[in-house]
Amino acid sequence: MPEDLAAFIQSLETNVNRLSQLVEAILLLGREGQQNRQKVQVKYLVEEVFLDLEDQARTKQQKLILEGEDFVLETDDQLLERVLFNLLENALKYSPAGSTCTVNMVTKPHAYVIQVLDEGKGLSPEEREKVFDLFYRTDEARDRKEGGFGIGLALVRDLVHRLGGSIQALPRQPQGSPGLNFQIEFPRS
Repeated sequence: MPEDLAAFIQSLETNVNRLSQLVEAILLLGREGQQNRQKVQVKYLVEEVFLDLEDQARTKQQKLILEGEDFVLETDDQLLERVLFNLLENALKYSPAGSTCTVNMVTKPHAYVIQVLDEGKGLSPEEREKVFDLFYRTDEARDRKEGGFGIGLALVRDLVHRLGGSIQALPRQPQGSPGLNFQIEFPRS
């Protein structure tokens, strides 16, 4: 096969995959309806997402780490898995080679907390306020090489709210550390 034809086919395949992901995200964002709630062991769900993202992490020699205490949520496992996948995929994408992306699970008296921490450059307070807006993309994310449409985090926020939780983007602690901390809280009922 000639080189230019192979390059054209590769480009076409990449664009078709991106459009497919866009359509899937838009359909999920617009989907209303019943949730399939059941008891979900969150640690197991995180480990499944780690397996899905293993190849992506390996290409940049990144590590995926799970810390904290396991807990069980009554939730829709498919929706929560999508939330975790989107957050971790972004964490890997925007963190440097050789970095670590961590999921930390914490049980508080009033809430179950899932934190997704990365070692990327972080976001300014203004960007953290807008990061969940539909079609918002930071300056770094505007480079089409990284892909994305500004839908992923809007979808994450929508799904977390549907599941009865809240999400916020915080600077990674301690202050001055590179990275971002997406913190999801589900009230203990």
